[in-house]
Amino acid sequence: MDYLRARVEVRAVCCAGEEAWAEHEWAARIAALPGAEIPMAGFGSSDCRCASHLVYFARRPSPQALRDALGRRMRPFSG
Repeated sequence: MDYLRARVEVRAVCCAGEEAWAEHEWAARIAALPGAEIPMAGFGSSDCRCASHLVYFARRPSPQALRDALGRRMRPFSG
């Protein structure tokens, strides 16, 4: 986040109490949502085989779409 904040405006953050491995599953599920784009291949995923852990949406997915993709433990916070 620190690297991104210098270049972009953070509009929303999602968090959950999950195991560390869930990061990879979440990245794949978020990237599979309609409208998802990978702006920089390999960002945040240099230690795994994920395409990227950075996903961009021109139009923010609804909280319900995120809950459906990620599971009930996801809690969105708007900035």
